[in-house]
Amino acid sequence: MLVRLLFITMILNTVSITCNSQYSYPTDSINAISPKLKWWTDARFGMFVHWGLYSLAAGEWNGEIMRGNGYAEQINSNMKIPNAEYEQLASKFNPVDFNAKEWVNYAISAGMKYLIITAKHQDGFAMFHSKASGYNIVDATLYKEDPLFELAKAARKAGLKFGFYYSNARDYHVAGANWNTHGNTWDFTKQTEDDFKKYYYGLVFDQVVNSGECEHPIPIESEQSIPV
Repeated sequence: MLVRLLFITMILNTVSITCNSQYSYPTDSINAISPKLKWWTDARFGMFVHWGLYSLAAGEWNGEIMRGNGYAEQINSNMKIPNAEYEQLASKFNPVDFNAKEWVNYAISAGMKYLIITAKHQDGFAMFHSKASGYNIVDATLYKEDPLFELAKAARKAGLKFGFYYSNARDYHVAGANWNTHGNTWDFTKQTEDDFKKYYYGLVFDQVVNSGECEHPIPIESEQSIPV
């Protein structure tokens, strides 16, 4: 029942955001960026789920409520929680009532055309079975299952568009991620460009580029990138 109520809450939140004109964007300009996004502008209504270790913290750490800018999923950076402490959430993360088919059915019954979920957020914890790092839901929790694989399978079977959010620009669990602007400065006092290259080519490439086919990739133009 709790999972069902949480999911309904996410649906209602999505409805309120989607219907708010403040978040509307010209479809012509979006489609000009990539014709592959036309299905998204046509769909108009979908769900974006944030789910990870931060869900257990729920915006509170050691009795202190998270303050200031940021969202609950950014609690480790907002409150500068040492990795050794934050990692302990993994031992408590065990979503035994998760049911991929139910999630997909809820989305479809609400009229949604797609579902996006966080594969790895800024805390660096992978919600899928990563071969590049043991810091993932299969290897580091009691759950030992890959919920994103199950969601992808259920969504594909039901004809629901499905995709991942993956934070490559910020990862507070390792040195070098976004080393020259932001980053985990409380665990890693000195970070270098070499740290960044190890992170990008060692973790990001293995988790994303080499993980398989991306159904709807968004191309990055040369003006949006810098050589590394």
